[in-house]
Amino acid sequence: APRGGRPEFHLALSGGSSPLPLLRALRETSGMPWAQTHLWLVDERCVAVDDPASNFGLLLRELVQPLGGLFVRSHLHGFPVALPGACAEEGVLEYERELRSHLEKGYLDYVVLGVGTDGHIASVFPSPEAPPPSLHWAALTRAPQPHDTPAAVRMTMTMPVLKEATAVSLLVLGSRKQEVLTTLSKHLPDDSGELSGLPVAWLLSRRQGGLRRRTQWFVDHDAFPGCGSS
Repeated sequence: APRGGRPEFHLALSGGSSPLPLLRALRETSGMPWAQTHLWLVDERCVAVDDPASNFGLLLRELVQPLGGLFVRSHLHGFPVALPGACAEEGVLEYERELRSHLEKGYLDYVVLGVGTDGHIASVFPSPEAPPPSLHWAALTRAPQPHDTPAAVRMTMTMPVLKEATAVSLLVLGSRKQEVLTTLSKHLPDDSGELSGLPVAWLLSRRQGGLRRRTQWFVDHDAFPGCGSS
């Protein structure tokens, strides 16, 4: 429901190293309607909040705590990994219920996703085929090697809720992302079968009912050395 005459804004963020510069920039941004903003995690490892691998802990340290009273703490929505037995189907269902209860419009306003070296997004990992259509907004997944440490079991938002977002930003940063970015740039325009195993392609693919709204790419020179060259 609107607060103070302004609509709520639902922002979902990735964890890991890719969004760190964004989180630090956000906390310095003037005019951001923090009192109306809800923060969601797109995925989480099944670890304690004080574990260095916790996405929730990262969000607390790098954004929420520095914002202080500007942000309403009840608007911070983390996966319930700390509850006993939460990293099971019941925990996933609890997060889905929370999502649905707050997203009266039926979609997130903005999603920020890092793209992994293997093309994974959130905690949706490569597989020979795209996952079958699902009505669920959250799922329990298991990270393959080399992502299986420190926590293989993850909770994640699913493709349906990510695809319905009003806007999505994809962060492709660092030299280790060159290979996946090259593959995407060569084959994404024609929706090639070369991309069939990559979750980021499932998100964008017209064949897979990809994003219906706006997509932005943030790519640095290390990930795409030819960017900006003549």
